[in-house]
Amino acid sequence: MLYLLLAETETPQIDIWQIIGNFWFFPVIILIMYYLLVSPQRKKEKERAKMRESVKKNDKIVTIGGIHGVVKSVSEDDVVIMVDESKDVKLRMSRQSILVVRGDKEETESEK
Repeated sequence: MLYLLLAETETPQIDIWQIIGNFWFFPVIILIMYYLLVSPQRKKEKERAKMRESVKKNDKIVTIGGIHGVVKSVSEDDVVIMVDESKDVKLRMSRQSILVVRGDKEETESEK
């Protein structure tokens, strides 16, 4: 009797297209996440690199460490900034440490 019950049951058929149809949304979600997260970050990084390349003498800058200063000389990889003019304090820093360029020292003083 048990043998007859086992013989009558069918083995389930596995359809590969049904499995693929259930998992199509994973690549779509990955693409959406890429365009929402990675693409804007790359755009911001390109803007920062362009800003760092445009640094010139007498620009007021802020570093990633929060140091405010005026650019005194610029080389290919680093800049020298004057932190305190009365005591002639100068720092040599990498261009990568520049966070914000405020513009020329003369421009910012004339705006006040």
